[in-house]
Amino acid sequence: MSIERKAILPDSTPIMDVNLITIFLAVVLGSSLLEFNELLFPPKIRSINFWALLLVYYCAFTVWFALRIHSRNRPHTDTPLGRARIVLESLVVINFTGLLYFSSYAAYTLIGYLWGWVAYFVLTISIMIVRGREFHFPEPLKLSIIYGSLTVATVIAYSIWTQIFPPIPDIASWGFVFVTLVNIVSFRVLIWWQHAWRLDYDEKRMKMGRSA
Repeated sequence: MSIERKAILPDSTPIMDVNLITIFLAVVLGSSLLEFNELLFPPKIRSINFWALLLVYYCAFTVWFALRIHSRNRPHTDTPLGRARIVLESLVVINFTGLLYFSSYAAYTLIGYLWGWVAYFVLTISIMIVRGREFHFPEPLKLSIIYGSLTVATVIAYSIWTQIFPPIPDIASWGFVFVTLVNIVSFRVLIWWQHAWRLDYDEKRMKMGRSA
């Protein structure tokens, strides 16, 4: 049996594709461009808010493309797990809305912004677990947990700093934004580089599992 056929459960049928989620995401990103146009056009590169926003846009667009790719190999199905995945993916879009909002206040505080990235990893890991149980294909869970742990460590360090040495210096805030930027960008690049959610990635991992 080809891997394309095994990607769909025998007792389920593919339902709507990822269009609903991507339209939802497009509305969020489009409206945010209007909301933050003064900060983005022309780009205020000396503003910490600009770089915080830029990271959210980068992650949102890479997630958008990833949704289109993995939906072909792991289609949404009319099963409890399939419906749970749609709910979780919708929550990811809502979380991006929160991240965009907190990005606009990054010059004042990063606490909501950093916790938003923690929520992003919690939702991403949850989606991978649901998808793994639904299709029995490997998911890059270990990579997500590692980078999620780094994000948790960042927000804990920021929280401790703000409690012990308030107010936090501007240069320290820039440092936390930069660390978060490197963390998220490297995570998304590694996910793509490993060909996660693609047929060749699935076949390679399944062969490795059989030979172990």
